[in-house]
Amino acid sequence: MWLEGKNALKHRVYFGTNSGNLSLLGTQTNNIFNPGLLDENTEYFWRIDTITADGIITGDEWSFTPKKSKPGTLTSIFYPTEDTYVDSDKPDVNFGGGLSLNLTTPTKDITREAYIKFNPQVDGDIVAATLRLGADRNIDFGIYPVADNSWQEDTMTWNPPNSPPAMGDLPIALKPDLNDGWFVADVSTYFTENGTKSIGLVRAPKSNVRSIQSSESATPPELIIEYIIPTSQTNHSPYFHANTFASTEATANIKYSGDISSEATDPDLDQVIFSKAAGPSWLIVNPDGTLSGTPLPVDVGANSFTMRVTDPSAEFHDGLMSIKVLPVNNVPTISDVPGDGSMPEGVGISYLVTVGDEETAAADLTLSASSSNTVLMPDANIVLGGSGASRHVSVIGASGQSGSTTITLTVSDGTDSASDTFVLTVVGQETTETQTLSLNAGWN
Repeated sequence: MWLEGKNALKHRVYFGTNSGNLSLLGTQTNNIFNPGLLDENTEYFWRIDTITADGIITGDEWSFTPKKSKPGTLTSIFYPTEDTYVDSDKPDVNFGGGLSLNLTTPTKDITREAYIKFNPQVDGDIVAATLRLGADRNIDFGIYPVADNSWQEDTMTWNPPNSPPAMGDLPIALKPDLNDGWFVADVSTYFTENGTKSIGLVRAPKSNVRSIQSSESATPPELIIEYIIPTSQTNHSPYFHANTFASTEATANIKYSGDISSEATDPDLDQVIFSKAAGPSWLIVNPDGTLSGTPLPVDVGANSFTMRVTDPSAEFHDGLMSIKVLPVNNVPTISDVPGDGSMPEGVGISYLVTVGDEETAAADLTLSASSSNTVLMPDANIVLGGSGASRHVSVIGASGQSGSTTITLTVSDGTDSASDTFVLTVVGQETTETQTLSLNAGWN
């Protein structure tokens, strides 16, 4: 479990034992992830990238090493749901948003006491609980039970009406050990079952001020719960990270491929099988989560599928997947220019051509032209006109030149194109008189 970033839409969970090269285990909307069984005395690394409307924010990489646990136990880490401290010297000030939980000895004129609230939830019987509190210097303090959980971190002050609840007389733990920047205390006698519980921190008689890192800091307090799953509940169902998700787009009459293996997780790290419980028949779902098949034109539009992920114990979870099928893009058409022709130099010739496309409006089609002999017929001497489906092409050979050139007319819809070619022969003249020859009486 981690604290969600501001404006977070989804989270990418990276986990592994190779620092700097972690595996993406999935993308999910909630802030809880169970890595399954972990090896003792093995250092694990994890990172959470936050997906927002403005992009992806890469998180910091963290690490931990599971200690030796009781046989058959699982471990989960929980962070405070609320934490704050109160200050007798500032009795009406709330410190719920601070980065630290300040403490001072109650024998001085000023008293500061901290409160932390946890809500552990595990699928089993709790057998051990360990509290870890981040700090940069040693502090002699005690951890006390707090029976009243109604306090709120953003309203608690020293003075009424939001004064702190009373702490119990007998401590849960005293003088926790400081090791590598963490105070570690056994709180197994207090955290024995699921549910919200509060604790209080009180400084032992000393003369200077010390602090604990709060939940708003980079090293928030941690409650590590070890628990045993009853035999009847040893298997956990696999699940899709989101109840609804989308795969990549497809195109009608074109072979499709996709992969949804990263969309699901099995808490027990069992090998799972993907299948299709319902949906259009064109999609093939392979057991490893890869997708294939060829949609037809009748499948154009939004396609919905009920996807299923199943573990070896036949436990399964269904998720709704959507695939948008795009229409096939037909190649545009262009009419044939009738035959090859010849023309005197300096004489203009015009042609009418018709363009079309099944999906694209004729007005949105692009017509272009080129000459294979730009000395005889420069591209600039090919003038295109018209609109919609009716276009015209005017060509004029360069003065003083003769020979042959191939004119290529190309119509494009932005994706595909079609072309028509014809050959023009330019015949040189002894005079410079310019004539106009029309080979198509249908164009003026």
